[in-house]
Amino acid sequence: MKFLRAILLMIMLLLPLSACGLSGSSVSGNVLEEGTNKPIEDAIVVLRWKGYVSAIVDAHTVCVHVESATTDKRGNYKVSGWSKPSTMGPVFDVKPVVSAYKLGYGLPSNPAQKDEDVYLAPFKGAREERLKYLERIARSGGCHAAGESEKNLYPLYEALYFEAKVNAAKIEDLQWYREVAAAIAVGISDEFTHAENKKRIEQFLRGHLK
Repeated sequence: MKFLRAILLMIMLLLPLSACGLSGSSVSGNVLEEGTNKPIEDAIVVLRWKGYVSAIVDAHTVCVHVESATTDKRGNYKVSGWSKPSTMGPVFDVKPVVSAYKLGYGLPSNPAQKDEDVYLAPFKGAREERLKYLERIARSGGCHAAGESEKNLYPLYEALYFEAKVNAAKIEDLQWYREVAAAIAVGISDEFTHAENKKRIEQFLRGHLK
């Protein structure tokens, strides 16, 4: 086992510097209503580029970059390509995972045939079910290893907050949505102390998410 770990470590150390860079090509696709293929306009599309980091023997998945876009009248969206250095060493098999949000819609019964496309189904549940759905999106939507690009999640979290507000979510839940959205907008950083990050969030909220 020790010999295997040593060999794997040597391989990682011998990787070219270019392997420590991250990049993604431009992506375009469609957001459509399940069952009718009707284009969904003004849907918020989020693309999370995910890959895996080798830890000698084990490997774990990380989200390294985020982009977002809004669909046009035809349900089309497009995001540009990107590249940046990696802060965690080599990340392998980096690919985009596409999701979408739209007021009045929820998850489909079946995924779209193309990875770039997204189906959404009209949401038919009650108000409490909708609030639980919004919370699931919010709690599973982070991309903490994405650095500055995580700020591109803000349009989604802003929309989640306002829909939760319309659905009369509890005050403490609304406050949670506000604080999470603000944290994404300002970008929580280790460069600041906890008190400084909290102050930055409070300053942002004075002018946003009323």
